[in-house]
Amino acid sequence: MNTEFNNLSDALKQLRIERGASLREFGDDLGISHAYLNKLERGTDPRTGKPITPTVETLTKIAEGLNMSLKKFMTMCGYFRLAYSANEPFMSESIHFDTEVSALIAQILPETAVFVGDAQLDENAKQALCDELRQLLIKMHNTYDSKG
Repeated sequence: MNTEFNNLSDALKQLRIERGASLREFGDDLGISHAYLNKLERGTDPRTGKPITPTVETLTKIAEGLNMSLKKFMTMCGYFRLAYSANEPFMSESIHFDTEVSALIAQILPETAVFVGDAQLDENAKQALCDELRQLLIKMHNTYDSKG
């Protein structure tokens, strides 16, 4: 099994093929519908042509269906390859804000030390940060989905 893919679409399609499963069988294994799995494998919604961006909850469900941690699954799918720094520009043609923020939220686990400047956040502050990031994603989706 390949342990690193370029993106979620490539990972899901290859994992399904390696298991010899149909979309329906693999979707059942992962706890998602075969129709949604098909969209994830394509990377876009065929009706709109817009990229499919799963929620952290969906990524968690898929990771659990594959019997791996969310962090391992997202790393395997290429979500965590790039490290960003305020001193370095984002080196890509595009950025999917919701995917990147979802990936950041997924990395903030209880055992992960999170710093703001030199101060380490306690568990309550980490939870508050994740809650704020989730609210930001909802606000962004509500703003831009209504304009799409």
